Amino acid sequence: MNKHVKIILPLFLFFTTTITAQNNIRLAKEIFKGNDFSEIVEYSYDTDGKIKKIILSQDGKLHSTTTDFVFNTDGLVVSYLNTYNLKISPQKTTITYDTKKRISSFETKQTQTNKVVKSRKYSYNGDTVKVNAVGLITYYIFDADSNIVKAESTNQPSSAFINLYKKYDNSKNPHLLLGGFFDVDKPTSLHNSLEDNYVDVQIINRRFEYELKFASQYKAGGAKIPTQYKNGLPLKAIETRFDKAYNKVMPVSTTTYQYIKL
Repeated sequence: MNKHVKIILPLFLFFTTTITAQNNIRLAKEIFKGNDFSEIVEYSYDTDGKIKKIILSQDGKLHSTTTDFVFNTDGLVVSYLNTYNLKISPQKTTITYDTKKRISSFETKQTQTNKVVKSRKYSYNGDTVKVNAVGLITYYIFDADSNIVKAESTNQPSSAFINLYKKYDNSKNPHLLLGGFFDVDKPTSLHNSLEDNYVDVQIINRRFEYELKFASQYKAGGAKIPTQYKNGLPLKAIETRFDKAYNKVMPVSTTTYQYIKL
């Protein structure tokens, strides 16, 4: 696994990543194009590199804007506001943490009615994170490199599933470069999954294109080797799946990542 910018932290602390590793790089734009759906997410930051605003567009139309981020003294997001370009009440999300600065719970409420529309509680046991989303319990199991190797939910037969993640690249997950913001819906791996196996149903393969970073070049009097590069940040993820019915590989989606240097 990737050893650059390796930080020795308690497992899963990267859920609540503060402004530390690669602190001058941020994910600025994410462009998703599926077979019948497209989405663009644009991120902006304050002068300290903390997330300031997120704009989400779907199929070319503005869907929502995320603002009003509040941080605690540890630099972790404790609340933010989602405003929708639809007849939906704005929603405020509140996040709590345990004593190890890991996410403990989050709750999203409509601001006009104070009605809870989404909530999850997190608990930790060794290499496993348990996420309880109002009765739907999902277990995420991690390897020693802080990547998810298995996600499983079996407590409700109608929504039971097992996902296996067997391969990862050596590059930082772009979603950890969001200036303190993170996706509260599910835990995040440190690197990027190359294969997702939705057990007995389908396998999604990903091919990444990367930023090329200079590694070494020929020096006079030295070995006759060409200039060499190593993979940096992911620039594009191309997803495909094998369709058994047609006996061929089918396209699924393409995601493009753009970054800014602060």
